[in-house]
Amino acid sequence: MRSKPEKGLDEVGPEASPVTDEVAGRGRRICFAIETLEMGGAENHAVTLAEYLARRGWQVVFAVMRRAGMLAQRCRDARIEVRDRLMPGRRGLGVGKRFGRLAAEWPFDTLFVIECFYLNALIAYWVTKRRPGTRAYAIIHNWPSRRQFSHPLLLRPRVALMNRVFDRTIFISERQRRHYEQVLGIHFAQTNVIASGVDVGRFVPATPASDEDKKSKSEAGQVPLRVGIVASLQPRKGHDYFLRAAAEILRHRRDVEFLVIGDGPRRDELRHLARNLNIEPNIEFLGLRGDVPDLLRSLDVLVLASHEATGGHAETLPLVLMEAGATALPAVATNVGAVSEIVIEGQTGFLVPQRDFKALAEKIERLLSDPRLRERMGRLARERVVREFNALSMCRRFEQLFLTGQ
Repeated sequence: MRSKPEKGLDEVGPEASPVTDEVAGRGRRICFAIETLEMGGAENHAVTLAEYLARRGWQVVFAVMRRAGMLAQRCRDARIEVRDRLMPGRRGLGVGKRFGRLAAEWPFDTLFVIECFYLNALIAYWVTKRRPGTRAYAIIHNWPSRRQFSHPLLLRPRVALMNRVFDRTIFISERQRRHYEQVLGIHFAQTNVIASGVDVGRFVPATPASDEDKKSKSEAGQVPLRVGIVASLQPRKGHDYFLRAAAEILRHRRDVEFLVIGDGPRRDELRHLARNLNIEPNIEFLGLRGDVPDLLRSLDVLVLASHEATGGHAETLPLVLMEAGATALPAVATNVGAVSEIVIEGQTGFLVPQRDFKALAEKIERLLSDPRLRERMGRLARERVVREFNALSMCRRFEQLFLTGQ
């Protein structure tokens, strides 16, 4: 039997926070500085936190360097102000002036910067730090390659500036922090690790009744099994390996439907590959969707096929794996970045080598062929996400940090 859904962020009032109402964020102002509000893990993370803080009484504004994107409406629905296009040119010209104008019109107590190695963001930090009493924090989601940070003439001044500007630099994974320190040789003065989280009240398992209905229809040959990948269509997400794994599986069985959820620059290329592999009848390209929780509940297996880009850039702690786990969905994922902190091999899913579509196909097939294994792994995945990657716990930790600096 599936887990009973826990309360989600929308169902939790201010009294749920460990920070007392007397010292909570009522009347405090925070500015989220971010590159864009298009769909993405870092962007969803930021908006989830902003929504929570707004419900706790904080006044929140997003300072968006480029065009706001799809998540801007979600912010406005939560009465969060969005100011976009602060960086009109590609080289960051004008961002300091525009950000300074925002800070003058909308004075804030706290600056929270999402990612922090962009030149335009560094200018924004400098403008903000000129405001006495403003606390500044940065969060790093990336798992960069050595090549990206190999030139000391570029790296050292940036890190020195960050150490001077930020009260704390936040990592989303302990493994990620070790990667920066041990592999890249980057040391930040003050750091915290706060794992990302998902709303376990929004991402909930399918009801037992719908599960039984789907199972009976599947056994009668009416409903195919469904395998999905949720990711932007860019090279390092590995969609070509997903499609090749699908072709391997469809050589032996035709009762499987493969869903590609997301959009991006590789759309036409991937559609062409599906045609060449002769799997078009079993592949659906759904594009960007706003009903991801419902789509996850319709799947039997979630796949993450990401691989390291040239030089070593990889996933860090993908939110989609947490969302799948919260939905009691087992995952087959490539073992890159800090993915193994979410997917526990043989317990909540399977880890496979990157760029190995046959290994991917083998583990997907194993789950498709064993309903009891899917149910057991999904249940354990849900339990782990609720315990370790709950957005409410994440938001509470951030609020405590913003209020106390610890």
